[in-house]
Amino acid sequence: MGLHRWADCTIRSGLPLPELAPAPAGAIPDVEVVLRTVPTAPTAAEMRPVWSGPDDFAFATQVARYRVRDGRHVVVEVPPEPDMAGVRLFLLGSAFAALAVQRGVFQLHAGAVDGPGGVAAFAADSGHGKSTLIAHLGERGHTILSDDTLPLQIPPDGPPLVLDTVRRLKLLPDAVAALGVDRTALAPVMAGHHKLAFLADRDAPPAAPPPLAALYLLGRAEPGAGPSIRRLRGVPAVEAVRRHAYRPRLAVASGRQRALAAAALAVATGVPVFRLLRPWDLARIDDTLALIARHRADPVDELHG
Repeated sequence: MGLHRWADCTIRSGLPLPELAPAPAGAIPDVEVVLRTVPTAPTAAEMRPVWSGPDDFAFATQVARYRVRDGRHVVVEVPPEPDMAGVRLFLLGSAFAALAVQRGVFQLHAGAVDGPGGVAAFAADSGHGKSTLIAHLGERGHTILSDDTLPLQIPPDGPPLVLDTVRRLKLLPDAVAALGVDRTALAPVMAGHHKLAFLADRDAPPAAPPPLAALYLLGRAEPGAGPSIRRLRGVPAVEAVRRHAYRPRLAVASGRQRALAAAALAVATGVPVFRLLRPWDLARIDDTLALIARHRADPVDELHG
């Protein structure tokens, strides 16, 4: 049994979770992850997710069955010879997304780094380069806080606070090569998957969750154009934050639409939100990194590279 930090809780897990930071000594677990071996793998008929009330969620993937209850209990059922990387991938993704919903924790579909100017988050749909950008910022001396999911604590006043989460980066082989990392030293995020798992270095946990200083929504620049940053305000900012919530369908399916909307509003009004357009070319990523550095030093409403 290992103890780990994630979001607002300490997790005791029956399976190793190297993607999470260890819990501090003496921490009392408030979430239990139980691993069970069962005779058969999930069938296609089981793979439709089901909410049995607002605090009981079950789903299956090709690698395991998952059940999340009461914001405190997660049961993972695996066949006799499981793909444990795949089991962890869905546990830390969809299963923990349901756990966050049940615990009232709002998550962005975003990565985040800490550095000059404070914590900056970068949100985008899957396949839009979040992990690659986060990895390159890490190479430039920023502390990587998250890759794909960013749980937030939303106080009644002041900016949202960034909670601890998964620091495993999911990188395409060309992104790994651009970082100068030996891809043969990395394993796929699950069997047969084209992305590779890269574990970011861990620092000592902060004394308190740091505030989120800025949120950048990633997009693709027009062909031939350089990177640019423009601030969003009002309804466009709120809608953009809501669109980049992590697994928002889980909140809707469990009857928590109002909580989702309220959290998106709190983030959009508590943190400056920017649209970051950048060239879709790894050879030009230095242009984007330079623009981000300039903007973190002086976060004006509009900036062009």
